Amino acid sequence: MKKYLVCFLISSFTMANFLNTSFRAKILERSNRTEKEYVLQYKPNNIKVEVLFPSTNKGEIYTYKQGKKYIYYPKLNQTVEQTLSNSSNDIFKLLSEMRGINKSTRKGNKEYIVKNGNITKIICGSLVINVTYINNMPIKINIQDGKEKVEYLWSY
Repeated sequence: MKKYLVCFLISSFTMANFLNTSFRAKILERSNRTEKEYVLQYKPNNIKVEVLFPSTNKGEIYTYKQGKKYIYYPKLNQTVEQTLSNSSNDIFKLLSEMRGINKSTRKGNKEYIVKNGNITKIICGSLVINVTYINNMPIKINIQDGKEKVEYLWSY
């Protein structure tokens, strides 16, 4: 569960222009092993993800804000508060870095390819993220890390 959220959040932060606005998107995640669906509500420095599918996780809500992660488990009617882990903090650092990118560049071990003001590709070692846009809105994100591939289809 943690791995897919980390990959999902990384993929949701691949759009520099898009990151400066608030939005809501329904996202279908497909890999060769699983299919998942969630709703993402994004505001700068505040992210909320509600799981729609699979049914075992349906209704779980993950909220990230002010250095904290809140997880609501509907089956237990319980919310758990956690301090962000290093991997989650890395995501927010990446988010801050990406907000300022408006042309192709290399930052540390990451290469960003930008077209029309949008990040269309990120290369970081064996990790490659490709983003497809329509009207400056991401509609498809492909993540490949070695042999593992994950596709995210976005609708608004």
